[in-house]
Amino acid sequence: MSWRATEEEKRHAPFWAHFIGGGLGGLFGAVATCPLEVVKTRLQASSHKNEFMVKQRFGFGTINMILTLLKNEGFFALYRGLGAHITGAFPSRAISFFIYGNLKKRIEDTEVSTVNKNLVPLISSLIAGFCVVTLTQPIWLAKTRLQLQTLSAKETLYNGIIDCLRKTYRNEGLHGIYRGMGASYLGLTETALQFVLYENMKNRVITYKKNNKTYDYSKGLSVPEYLLVSSFAKLLASLATYPHEVIRTRLREQKSGNKYKGPIQGMYVVYLEEGARGLYGGLSAHLIRVVPNAAILFLTYELTLALSVKLLHIDK
Repeated sequence: MSWRATEEEKRHAPFWAHFIGGGLGGLFGAVATCPLEVVKTRLQASSHKNEFMVKQRFGFGTINMILTLLKNEGFFALYRGLGAHITGAFPSRAISFFIYGNLKKRIEDTEVSTVNKNLVPLISSLIAGFCVVTLTQPIWLAKTRLQLQTLSAKETLYNGIIDCLRKTYRNEGLHGIYRGMGASYLGLTETALQFVLYENMKNRVITYKKNNKTYDYSKGLSVPEYLLVSSFAKLLASLATYPHEVIRTRLREQKSGNKYKGPIQGMYVVYLEEGARGLYGGLSAHLIRVVPNAAILFLTYELTLALSVKLLHIDK
């Protein structure tokens, strides 16, 4: 049985397939790229800013940070916060793709899709992203703080997600648990741009193959094509919107004081104190992580939809 299916066939995938596909994609991507997620978070944070202010060629700072972590804190430092990352990645991706996939199908059947096809993934991704940010913010705050821990800062060590959230609430109140939420909402611009680019490029590949009479209607895109399209879409979206990632980390990191009051003001402060370089701290680690992560995520999602369609067809 072939796992590949056309876009039209995948439109009829059961509603639960979007949930499972997104969740599994988030899980696999989180495990595969966790070390780079830790490095990226460290390089974005103000408490580690000296590590990314050192001028190095693109990507070499990431390699140096990995070697430093291995030397000073051991192998497991590269997987610090993995539990929180998985706890956040699976439900957030599952909910996101569940809402996105099912909402996209409904919007495609309305007049909105006739006005501009890009409005379909734009509206669907924004609504899905808003729901996910609102529901999973505490988990991502815990993930960030767990990743920023070092062996020398024993007074700030958290024993896990629950311990982190409990101490954060006790010391900073409910507001502390939702630090960085505004930056996460601002980051929906990246999500929307990524999905619009992904759907647009995917459709262009299909159209190109149809026009060149090489498109097999019994099959969908190949694995390399899905990987290429999803990677390129994430790369462009990340480059266009990256500064929100830095200020989101800074806001989540901030335990007291009011230096960073919000995403816009925070980015302005970072720019004044550290220049444009500060707004792009950890960019190499971020791109090295999110591009393959997005490829794994979207390939797993598309594969799950195709398999669900094929399996249900066999059952019939």
